[in-house]
This record gives sequence, C-alpha cells and structure tokens, in this order.
Amino acid sequence: MSNGAQYYSGLLDAAGGTSDVLVAYSEGDVAEVDVRLCKFSKQHGRKNMLAVRKQMTACVKSVLGEPSGKQDGNAYWELGTRGRVWVKLLQFTVLLNVLHPRYADIERTEERLGIPNDRIPGTGDESNYL
Repeated sequence: MSNGAQYYSGLLDAAGGTSDVLVAYSEGDVAEVDVRLCKFSKQHGRKNMLAVRKQMTACVKSVLGEPSGKQDGNAYWELGTRGRVWVKLLQFTVLLNVLHPRYADIERTEERLGIPNDRIPGTGDESNYL
C-alpha cells in the first residue's frame, strides 16, 4: 500500500481472510500500528469480547503499569515519547493500537476540544468543534 502495509500473522484464524496487523506510514514515519487481537462474529457474546479486552489490558499493564486513562472502557497509556498505546474494543474486534506522538497529540487536542472520538470529519455540522 502507498501509505502502509497489511500483514497476515496467522494469529487470527477467525479473521475471515483479512489482515490482522496494519502499519500506517506518514512522511516516512510509522504513524500507527493496529494489531487485531481477536475478531468475533455477531454470534459471540459481548462477554467474550470484554474478557479478551480485560486480558489484554492486564498484559499491557504488566509492562507499562497503570493506564493513564480510559474512554468507553478502553484503556490507554501515555508514553514518555508522547506516543500512546490503546487496548480498544471496536465493534467485534479487540485491538492493540500504538500511535506516533504526532497522532497522539491530535487525539489529545480533539479530546480537549470535546470532539467525539467516533466523529468522521466532513460528514456533518462541525461548527461546534471549530
């Protein structure tokens, strides 16, 4: 891909043939790394997804210590480099997300301005945020 790479690590046999690791680049730097830790179908209970998120959060916590905060139950850690690590539950996927400092700064600015994290730029009235 021109701005990234997708990998099939074999970690997720249930991923349905889609990549389970995405590395995005911007101006020669790694901007973001997403690792899908598990993928569930609608038939799986939310309880299973929450259990995987809890296990992964405990794993990251054992390395990085207590989370810096949470949003919608998803834990994040602020790194000394100004980067950010997340454990997120998104629809039917549990995701480990690592952000470059520049992109973590954008997230922090949006949080400070009260911009919802599910907003898609250019799709609605953004006058409240600008």
